Amino acid sequence: MKALLRRLAARRAQLGQRQVVLRGLREQLAEADRRLGGLRAAAQTADRTLAQQLVGAYEGARPNLISVVIGSRGFNDLLDRITFVERITIQNGHVLGRVRAARRAVAAEACTLGTLSVRTQVAAGQLRTARNRMTAEQVELLTRELAAAKAEAVGGGELASAQALVTKLTRELESLRSAISSPPTALSSPPAARTAAPASSTAAAAPPAFPMPSDEVAPSATWSTGQGVNIAAPAGTPELAVCTGTIVLHGIGGLGPWTPVLHCDHPIAGQSFVYYGFAGPADLAPIATDVTRGLTIAQVGPGTIATSSGPHLEIGFADASGTPLGHAYATRLLPLLRAADAS
Repeated sequence: MKALLRRLAARRAQLGQRQVVLRGLREQLAEADRRLGGLRAAAQTADRTLAQQLVGAYEGARPNLISVVIGSRGFNDLLDRITFVERITIQNGHVLGRVRAARRAVAAEACTLGTLSVRTQVAAGQLRTARNRMTAEQVELLTRELAAAKAEAVGGGELASAQALVTKLTRELESLRSAISSPPTALSSPPAARTAAPASSTAAAAPPAFPMPSDEVAPSATWSTGQGVNIAAPAGTPELAVCTGTIVLHGIGGLGPWTPVLHCDHPIAGQSFVYYGFAGPADLAPIATDVTRGLTIAQVGPGTIATSSGPHLEIGFADASGTPLGHAYATRLLPLLRAADAS
């Protein structure tokens, strides 16, 4: 009995420690979610500024070097016009730099939030396990106490006090057994995140999964490369995570506002960010969602998104700001996708 009491005391101490850890992780998770909200607002402001500048340049017929030279009225006027064009170019570069920096910050914070989400869920599972173990030991202790109380009640001619203790212990025992047999209460999902199995930090990088159900896409001979690999598929075809990781961004200029960018826990061909161009809004996984390889993260759009000429997926590597890395990287991705499609 004494050994059981010591184990129970140790379980209670362990349970208290795990509760402290879980509470700390949930506080960090809430703070990361607040930071992500602020960074996303800043990125949206930068995107709007860039869009307004581009529209203004288009509507105002921004001068180029040839028009400046032809339209100048003397050497001094030419210098003034060239200086003006240089200022516009520098200003546009600064705005674009702010946009990319803001998007990189959103991606980094989304990764942090995703990691905290997984750690929180692991800690919650450990807490639940520790609580169940402690409850099982409480059941064992109460069972022994109940047996002793019944023996005392019989030996003492069923004294009222002993019988009352038997009744009390019986109720407590039934309550604990009920707690063990009932399914665990579902934990509330952390902000903007889905559940996912934590990836082992020592796991080797797996080859990419194919990004759509293979039986719904055009033959690989028809795939083409541009900024990414273009694969025709009907609108609404599920788009699947090629790796286990975190959704860090939505939207890329020219590829539609719903383009998800996935950060892989383990790089693919040396690259950590994968974008899914021309996706539609249906089934779009929120930013900071932890996804496992093969999970649906979006759908192929209807073919009227951005510059898309028909329903298809453009998948490619991107940098931390979501900017596509270009054709050279698309040619590296193409054989990997063909191998994944054939497997």
